[in-house]
Amino acid sequence: MRRRNESKELSLYKPLITFIAYEDESPTSYLLRLAEANSYNSASWLIRTESGGYKGGLLNYNKTFQLLVNFPWTGFHYLEKIKELCSLPTNNLVNNGLRYCPLCLRENRYYRMIWQLKSSFACLKHKVWLIDSCPQCGEIIQSKTNLYCPCKNGHLVSKNQAITEEIPRELYLLQQYLLSGYLSKPESTYSLLANKAKITLQERIELFLFLIKWPHSVPKLEGRSYSKHYKIKELKPLLEELASILLSKGLGFWRFLYKLNQFDKTNQSVVKYKPVFVKFYRDFYNQFNTPQYRIFREIIEKFISCYWQWQITKRNVFYNEKFADNYNWIPIKQATQEYSISPTLLKKAIKEKLVISSISKKENRIFTLVHAESIKMQLHKLRNIVNFTEAQQRLGLTKKQFSQIIGSNHFPEAKRPGYDFIKWQFSKESIEHYLRCLFKNKTPIQEEAVTIAEAMKVVGGSVRPALPKLLESIKEGFISVTIQRDNYKNIKSLRVSREQLKQWIVDNDDMKDYLTIPQVAKLLNINQEIAYQLVNIGLITCQLDNNSKKRFVSETFLELFTKEYVFLSEIAKAIRITSRTLITYLAKKEIYPIDHLSDKKLRLKVFSRESLKEIIILKDIV
Repeated sequence: MRRRNESKELSLYKPLITFIAYEDESPTSYLLRLAEANSYNSASWLIRTESGGYKGGLLNYNKTFQLLVNFPWTGFHYLEKIKELCSLPTNNLVNNGLRYCPLCLRENRYYRMIWQLKSSFACLKHKVWLIDSCPQCGEIIQSKTNLYCPCKNGHLVSKNQAITEEIPRELYLLQQYLLSGYLSKPESTYSLLANKAKITLQERIELFLFLIKWPHSVPKLEGRSYSKHYKIKELKPLLEELASILLSKGLGFWRFLYKLNQFDKTNQSVVKYKPVFVKFYRDFYNQFNTPQYRIFREIIEKFISCYWQWQITKRNVFYNEKFADNYNWIPIKQATQEYSISPTLLKKAIKEKLVISSISKKENRIFTLVHAESIKMQLHKLRNIVNFTEAQQRLGLTKKQFSQIIGSNHFPEAKRPGYDFIKWQFSKESIEHYLRCLFKNKTPIQEEAVTIAEAMKVVGGSVRPALPKLLESIKEGFISVTIQRDNYKNIKSLRVSREQLKQWIVDNDDMKDYLTIPQVAKLLNINQEIAYQLVNIGLITCQLDNNSKKRFVSETFLELFTKEYVFLSEIAKAIRITSRTLITYLAKKEIYPIDHLSDKKLRLKVFSRESLKEIIILKDIV
């Protein structure tokens, strides 16, 4: 409680020698000068308490000012500017060290209050860097009870021959803006804030402290806050970057954001890594949410729209609803709903790089976002793609019929299922063009007409493959068509002339020289089961039709069979004896049927004509 009311209990001795403070003098500097003028060993001797002498060190700037302002002979009650500076929050001021311009001290030996702001690093009068460390040993200069302000090792400022260094022009302009809030023309034209936004000194200092603590250009300072006193020489590279941020019309700030984002990309594989960019914009929006910082937020949001590849939802309180609605990076589920495209199709477009995507991994989960603008650019192409089922239904065909048409290369541009894609892809335009070609020769048909399904029954196995060839003939105009229903145009609704169909079958009959197995049985005068047995064991050679999956026997192979083989029943009938008597007779001659040694016996015994040539009674038959 005593410490809390300490400033109220303190008072000031009026020494013999007094003088008025300089208009820009630090309260601490005034006390030190007053002590020196009266030959006091310490400025603490000037301070008294209600109980007697003051034994503590120097007070902070604000408490010292509040002490001095009560005594008119100090002149501090006129110094409104010093009052404003001393009233700044403690973390805005350099409290554990001292900064000064050696050239100013040589001209007039007192410490300016403006030097003690954490955003002060240069003397605007002499355009040189301020000094905050001992030129002899490099230690921080401490503000104690001596005007000469020794460093940790006891070297005095008055005996230090500090070498001044001229400050670059861009840093001079930065310092000018941070202290005054204004820039002269034409420099103000290129600044983000100068002469435009009414930002107070405290707000400028807070902005400086915030931006300076993201020093990714200096690895050894990376991640440190600016709450402690750091030497000016350590901050020089950071100040150059800060000048670029504030004085380059947004370009420097954009580059700064890009650097943070690239830093995240480089380290995103690190376990438990927390993105720096995310922390930056969240902290910025929390701390600088007033209208004068709107230009910064606009640049951040533009940058996020261009480069940031993370999801933003309306639950994010930092952005307005309009920005969230117009944000380009969206999840696949949202994209499929908004643009009415299937997830499979969108993933295929991502794989073929038609759509820009971003894949990120968080813990054990993988997140995929797509760029909305790239979807819009490819939307016509994406919506033009249909899968197998959609194409089949639009054409009015069964799956088997559509497969036949695809197999006959009616859609050469169709993409087949492969390693990277599990479904067919067809162009909607090619499907519609195919139908238009079928209907372009539509004419009224006077004679009897049949549907495509009925036509397939009429064709049977005469033409192979029947449906693809029939549709090709319709497209080329060889067969006239009409439609079954005007309001539903697909292949189901087509009708063809029966007479033209019959003639087409004759012209395109691929099976003229081929017989079905039932037809073979009829020609050989045997039942179908025996005919299938002969085909199955290979005595009669057949061919398999890939479309109908039926077996056919050419007349040539059937003729070859009849020349090489003969049925037992046929021989017995010719010589007018029973089959049992004949087979017994031939067995005595050691002549056996062809299935004699086979486990699968034929229901009808067959002999090789060559084996029967020596039998006299059969000489004229075989």
